[in-house]
Amino acid sequence: MFVQRLLRIIGALPDAFVAAFCLLLWIAPLSVGAHWVKQVVVAMLVEFLAIHSGAFFSGAVSSRFSGWLLACVYLALAALYLLFAGIFSVAFETWWPLQAMALLLAMKAWTFALDRGTGARENLRQQGIWAASALVYVLGATIITILPVPELGIDEAVRAAADVPGSGVWAEQPQRLVAFAVVYFALLAWMKLMYHPRAPTLETDAPGS
Repeated sequence: MFVQRLLRIIGALPDAFVAAFCLLLWIAPLSVGAHWVKQVVVAMLVEFLAIHSGAFFSGAVSSRFSGWLLACVYLALAALYLLFAGIFSVAFETWWPLQAMALLLAMKAWTFALDRGTGARENLRQQGIWAASALVYVLGATIITILPVPELGIDEAVRAAADVPGSGVWAEQPQRLVAFAVVYFALLAWMKLMYHPRAPTLETDAPGS
């Protein structure tokens, strides 16, 4: 029980760190560098690809693959999504989408690796985390586009220094996506720490029934 709890904590740490970093960026962007505003905006766009990949990674975990075969499946999926991220890098003229995708994929693989081998319960856990992350992303992206979000430390000077490409409310008010990142990754960390589905039980008929 203690080991499982420890693994849950370790698995949630990367998301908790990202949430804390984004909170610091939102409050005091100059303490870490205004350029990180642009990086977080791009990372949240790339996260959509990472969520999409999560369905396939979860499927690999629930499959009969193991050992080197499972590692090869992971690497093939990662290469495919890194290719998509590379297209983002060309579009934004920066390596950051590719780097962000690699980081996000590593965070997901980290969770899978820690919980690998716990059978049906782990299958349910991974599917639950993936479904919840997709729901939180879609709802969160909608809400932060509609509702007002305070700029806190991301004022006009910081926005100019960040030089977020594109147009629209997300580019003009990047604090929306930074705030979204705080909530999104904090919820992911909480889910990875607290979500413990019960393993399904198989009921068999009594002999002669």
